[in-house]
Amino acid sequence: MLLLCWSPLLLCLCLRAENVAVIRAPGENVTLRCSLDGCARSAHGYVGMYLYRYAGSREEVLYYHGVDGADKVSARGRYTRRVEKQGSLRSHGISIRELTARDSGVYSCVYKQTPQDETTCNVYTLAVSDAAPSPASPEHPPTNPPHGDTHAWPPLALVTPAAVLLSVLLTLLFVKVLVPSVKHWASSSRRARSGSLDPSEYVYEVMTKNGLQAAAPNPYDAA
Repeated sequence: MLLLCWSPLLLCLCLRAENVAVIRAPGENVTLRCSLDGCARSAHGYVGMYLYRYAGSREEVLYYHGVDGADKVSARGRYTRRVEKQGSLRSHGISIRELTARDSGVYSCVYKQTPQDETTCNVYTLAVSDAAPSPASPEHPPTNPPHGDTHAWPPLALVTPAAVLLSVLLTLLFVKVLVPSVKHWASSSRRARSGSLDPSEYVYEVMTKNGLQAAAPNPYDAA
């Protein structure tokens, strides 16, 4: 929410002054140049300058007050022992030492005549990240594939789902086609075997399957 509230202000800063992008790694230093030459308005009558950092909210980094040759620099908060000023109020550099990822943000040099009258002269976007690309060193040159081997294998993330899908399709094919065919063949085989039996043998086989026993012959019938 705070970032959304400050977004219009940051847009105004970018439109009113040139925005310079700066990239540093953690632990390095950076020097930001603040000059009245970068102001769109008149460069006369300013008595002080604020260096602000914007990252979701506005943070005061440094206040530089210079009147009649009496310069006073006041660093704020966590920047107290990490900032240094070189030059005059009209044109000077502010160095920030021992950068961390928390120092990333938009920095602006805001000159003031009165507490209500201010103008932004310089804007910097500082990114502190250890993921910045570095040139390949001679000790570890980039490895190239052997000549003639230009075949690109698909990534494992694509091979695994494809194998699973193929297995599912083969299983469905087996269930839909092969299983009914086997059942039909077994049924036809039973019918063919039943047709080749003598009627009395077929009846006996059916009775045997149903747990029935044929009646024993009556000895008096033979007499």
